[in-house]
Amino acid sequence: MCTTTCLEKIRELKDRSNSDSHYEQMVRAEFSRKSVIGNWGNKRTYIVHDVDFEKSVTSFKFPYNGNELTIAEYFQQVYKLSITDTR
Repeated sequence: MCTTTCLEKIRELKDRSNSDSHYEQMVRAEFSRKSVIGNWGNKRTYIVHDVDFEKSVTSFKFPYNGNELTIAEYFQQVYKLSITDTR
C-alpha cells in the first residue's frame, strides 16, 4: 500500500521519462490493473483498466442529471473539489 497520490506518481514518472511515448508506457505500466482509492465522496476503491492520454478533465464530457458535464465540472458540483491540474 502506498500513500502517494496518483498525480504525484504521474509527475514523478514524467520527470523520469525521456520522451512522451516512454512516459505514457511508464504510466500505463504503473496503473493498469491496479486499484486506487478515491479521496472524494465515500473513498471507494477503483480498478484502473487503462489510461487515455487523449482525454482530459476539461474536454471529456458525460451525461449527468440531464446535463453534459466535464469531469472537472462534476467534481466541483458534486464534491466541491477544484481540479488543480487539468492536464
